[in-house]
Amino acid sequence: MNKYTLSKTPQVKVIACASLLALLLLVSIGCGKGTDAKQDGAGTAEIAVPVKVVVAGQGQSGGQMLATGTLEPVNQTQIGCKVGGIVAAVHVEVGDRVKKGQPLVTLQLTDYQLGVQQATAAYQSAQVNFETAEKNYQRVTNLKNDGSISAADFDQATLGYKAAKYGLEQAE
Repeated sequence: MNKYTLSKTPQVKVIACASLLALLLLVSIGCGKGTDAKQDGAGTAEIAVPVKVVVAGQGQSGGQMLATGTLEPVNQTQIGCKVGGIVAAVHVEVGDRVKKGQPLVTLQLTDYQLGVQQATAAYQSAQVNFETAEKNYQRVTNLKNDGSISAADFDQATLGYKAAKYGLEQAE
């Protein structure tokens, strides 16, 4: 007997017929044309919705159109002041065209004028302190050469002269 032939028992015939019938039923359902549903890989069905298709072309639109979007400038820049302060005058309005280097605002000068006056006064004070310390250093140097002054007094005058010199350099 051939090893590929099936036995002719009634039970085998029934199982073979039932399997063949189930296979034909699955094939006919899977290939059916009565449904518009598609199945994706997960087994869920997508139902096709009929839509109207129109070819784009020139003509009248037939009414209003609503669209959303974002407007962005061609050129963009950061605007800021070199120094902080209180604005005294604004030279441009919103939407005006401006050019590079054009002043947009003017700041109040009172704070800066006071700062300049303070710096000038600090410089003049440092200059007077330096001149005084320099004259004192020259006197003390002459007294040291004569042996009329202690080393501690000479050191104190030398340090005062150096401190006044550094103070003047910093004020400049």
